[in-house]
Amino acid sequence: MKKNYLLFVLLTIHSITQAQKLFRFQAQKGYYGFMGADTSVIIAPKYNEVKDFSEGYAAVNIGITHGWDPEGIVEYVQNHGKWGFIDSTGKEIVPLKYDYAESFCNGLALVSINYKTGFINSTGKEAVPLKYDYAGKCFYNGLAKVKIFDKWGYINADGREVIPLIFYEASDFDEGLAYVNLNGRFGYIDTAGHTTGKKFFHLIYEDNEGTTKYFFSEGLAAVKQNGKWGYIDKTGKEIIPFIYDYATYFYDGEAVVIKNGKIGFINKAGDFAPDFPK
Repeated sequence: MKKNYLLFVLLTIHSITQAQKLFRFQAQKGYYGFMGADTSVIIAPKYNEVKDFSEGYAAVNIGITHGWDPEGIVEYVQNHGKWGFIDSTGKEIVPLKYDYAESFCNGLALVSINYKTGFINSTGKEAVPLKYDYAGKCFYNGLAKVKIFDKWGYINADGREVIPLIFYEASDFDEGLAYVNLNGRFGYIDTAGHTTGKKFFHLIYEDNEGTTKYFFSEGLAAVKQNGKWGYIDKTGKEIIPFIYDYATYFYDGEAVVIKNGKIGFINKAGDFAPDFPK
């Protein structure tokens, strides 16, 4: 068993090194650079902060500084410095001019200047104008969530707002669905909104009080209606009745629920585990 485990670890490390090739490291003076799998320095440590390589490029920063609150508990950014991107040879591909940058994901990278956010491609060209107050880090199912003031919506990779910015909360799309809050009612939208902008469905659930987001796990989502929790599938069909005081997501075929002040496990058929308190 131990040999099998060690073999698994070695294979995992090999896979990572083949896919990633470069690893960030911090030198004695605090600067970051990148080294190869054999620990040879490939890109000299000269950056104040870096992100891992993704899709052939790494976000790098010069000038960022950090501070601490008076109690020394919370770290914060004092000076944002400037972010840009380099390739695996260390060549600067996108100039260091952004106040913030995320790694490339599906061909685009989120960047910000003066608290306005958009996306660039690997040549540095703006694919989505920097006009949003906030945006998701990546496009999922072809869409990214974006925010202006207190309203969320969704754009495609061309920057077109395909689902209007009308939501108070919005999640990234996952398997064709996104969780949203419209005027205090919670539910899901599908990506068909990119053609009509109107196809919002199942917005009938109550505020989950910040405890468990309504995400799908193993095909089901725990949602709250009329003060009780239950489970629905991706069509909105009620699979497990709304009879619980609280419910969590499924993991390995079971979910933790509370009913009448007692806590226990149920399976995906809604059956209680044998030791569920009566």
